[in-house]
Amino acid sequence: MCRMIGFISSVPIEVSKYFESVKKQAKYGKHAPHKDGWGFSTYNENEFNFKKSLKPIWEDTYERPYQAEIAVIHARQASPNTKIVYQNAHPFIFQQNNEIWSLVHNGTIKTYPNSWGNELDSKIFTNLIEERMRTSDPLKALKDSVDLIRANCNFSSLNSFLVSSKNFMALRLSDDSHKLFYKVKEDLFEISTEPVEEDWIEMENGTIFYAQKIEHTIEIKKIVIPIENKSN
Repeated sequence: MCRMIGFISSVPIEVSKYFESVKKQAKYGKHAPHKDGWGFSTYNENEFNFKKSLKPIWEDTYERPYQAEIAVIHARQASPNTKIVYQNAHPFIFQQNNEIWSLVHNGTIKTYPNSWGNELDSKIFTNLIEERMRTSDPLKALKDSVDLIRANCNFSSLNSFLVSSKNFMALRLSDDSHKLFYKVKEDLFEISTEPVEEDWIEMENGTIFYAQKIEHTIEIKKIVIPIENKSN
């Protein structure tokens, strides 16, 4: 399991408090410690930043950018027999349709076809999305990738955030031990593996939230997907 948090805001907001939340979750939260590296992506107008580190997140610091309109932060807990190397730290980055995309994932995908490669399961998930985004819109690419995994694999969770400078998609499709919690305001959408405050709401299993900045507000669509799957 991993810990992750993300937000999309109509204006730039402080990032460090979200870093501190993930740090607390990683060291003291459920299924802690999540010590096998961490990383982040942040987006502002005409600016993208990201970092990957092999340090436990609580032994590192967040320096900049100080503010962002969109961000994801991830602390990894490696599955057994997977390597602790930079390329396995999240987020996974790719460029498509003139956008830089970032994906963070919490869960395990098992028994995927050899033809998909021998990379980390989360990287394979990213690769499937990237390939489908070449011919489909981002939401359809995510949904089609989920359908492909459901048809071919066993998994504990596909919970993930897929973001760019204009888009924030949060997916929950998981067993009962993998959850997501969110909070919505007119100008801000926040989501996390653990509730940051008491008023955060558990995200319904079998849903995708698709949030976009529309002028000075955040517009959110909820897409329902079937929860019957091969997860275990």
